[in-house]
Amino acid sequence: MPIFFPQILSGGTAQFPIRKRIIGRTVRNVLPDGSVIRWPDEGGRRTEWELNYRELSAPEAGRLETFFESVQGRLRFFTFVDPTDNMFRFSEELASHPWIPEGGLGVTEGTSSPLAGLKSYRVSNSTWAPASLTQVVEADPAGLYCLSFWVRGAGDVAATFDSQSPVFHRATAEWKRVTKSFQRTTSQSTVLAGISCGPGNVEVFGLQLEPQVSASGYKPTGSRAGVYRQARLLHDSLQSVASGPDRYACRVRIGAFE
Repeated sequence: MPIFFPQILSGGTAQFPIRKRIIGRTVRNVLPDGSVIRWPDEGGRRTEWELNYRELSAPEAGRLETFFESVQGRLRFFTFVDPTDNMFRFSEELASHPWIPEGGLGVTEGTSSPLAGLKSYRVSNSTWAPASLTQVVEADPAGLYCLSFWVRGAGDVAATFDSQSPVFHRATAEWKRVTKSFQRTTSQSTVLAGISCGPGNVEVFGLQLEPQVSASGYKPTGSRAGVYRQARLLHDSLQSVASGPDRYACRVRIGAFE
């Protein structure tokens, strides 16, 4: 079972402001004639986050300390879900892998989206029963997550997550964003998440999964999404500062080479 970076009790991974930076490395080769060839070294790319926590309760501070002890500072890898990103991969390519359509579900590119320059998809269900379009995502077995998307058309659609019962919404001619939060209580480190569509045709856009209680602005993704399986802490000590009864603050720095 992989180790996941913990969520605080308020239902999120971090507090604002969050500092994130992406560091790249360029290979430089100087030829005998003086010309220079440069190309990016993908193996040298890393992402770093600085998470500053304030006004934590004693149980929340204790949760971070327990996590720190479990990974032994810099020593062990863990899975980190970027609180500023979308956990779904290829959120703009619903007709291709890794999205999994159930039988009877057709997925084709739509006409327009509520955000200029981004793609929507038409999802058609030719059966008499709901069918899903999902993706396998790594997720904390005890985490809280929010799934969101925009929809319009003539049909019923719902967010689907694990085996939890979907709540269907009737699509209309206007774009509407649907959001639904889910609390996991399982022993599995992966989740099957996406949408479930009843009979009919709808257009969907902006599928997003986040490790928090409510939706933020949509972030389109490609092969790189918000789940980092090879993350490490960048420090060997965790200092919690108490500013009063049940009021703690600390800073956590994380890095991922992937």
